[in-house]
Order: sequence, then structure tokens, then C-alpha cells
Amino acid sequence: MVVVMSAVAGAVIALPVLPAQLAGPVVALNPDVGETIGWPDLVDTVAGVVRRVPARDHMVILTANYGEAGAIDRYGPAHGLPRAYSGHNAYGLWGPPPNTAGPVIAVGFRPGQAASLLRGCTLAARVDNTAGVENHEAGQAVLVCAGPQQPWSALWPRIRHLN
Repeated sequence: MVVVMSAVAGAVIALPVLPAQLAGPVVALNPDVGETIGWPDLVDTVAGVVRRVPARDHMVILTANYGEAGAIDRYGPAHGLPRAYSGHNAYGLWGPPPNTAGPVIAVGFRPGQAASLLRGCTLAARVDNTAGVENHEAGQAVLVCAGPQQPWSALWPRIRHLN
């Protein structure tokens, strides 16, 4: 019985199993849970932007952090989204996108930051979440860019970062 109670408590603290309106105490113990609350909304926003891009051949979704990439990789397949790439922490170890020149959906990058890596970026949307939870993804930019400034293999050392 103790093992079952421990497993339930561990799941509630470590996984996004509670509705957002009940997650306050859990978020106080584990702030990472609060970061996952808006994931479906983030992916809905990105999918809406992707649908508006006319030429999707070789499209890349590049995110500023592993949370955004994780959201896209978790919920994106249901929307037909390709896998996400991110240079942040362990996601960066999985390597850059293929060296193809297609459009880039850049999630979580400031326009000036994106301009140093990507060509022809325009703001397409901002991430929101219906739960109204303030987290790192709330309000982040979703940019549509024409492509990378250089081959991905050359850019990856500049994109790759740990923190």
C-alpha cells in the first residue's frame, strides 16, 4: 500500500496529471509541471502557423528550448507536424536538421535573435495558453522564416547551448 501511495504522490508531483486549476501546490513543489500546462495550446498555435505556410517541403521546426521541442514532439504528430529541433540542453545532442533549405518555423526566439540565424523571418503568432498560466512559453513568438542563413551543420554550434 505504501508503494502505491508513493507512486501516486510521485506521479502527481512529477507529471502533468492534474487540471491546471488544481496544479498550484504541485507547481510550487515542481515548477517544471507548470511549464507543461500550456503544451497543447503551444502546439495548436504552431500547427495553425504551419497550415498557413504554402511551401512546406523540407520544413523545419526550430525551438529555443527543450520544453517547446518536447511539446511539439509529444502533441505535434496528431497535427501532422514534423519533429522539432532545439539546440537547448540534451535536445542539442540529437543534432541539427538536415542540410536542406526549406521554411523554418522558429518558436520562442526573439526576432533579432532569429535574424542572426535565419533568413526572412516574420512574426506569425504568439503562444498563449487557455489555462492562463504564466510560464516560459506564454507570449513567446512563433516566426515563419524563409530558411537558415547557412547550412544547419554550420549553424548548429551557434544554436547549441546548455543551461
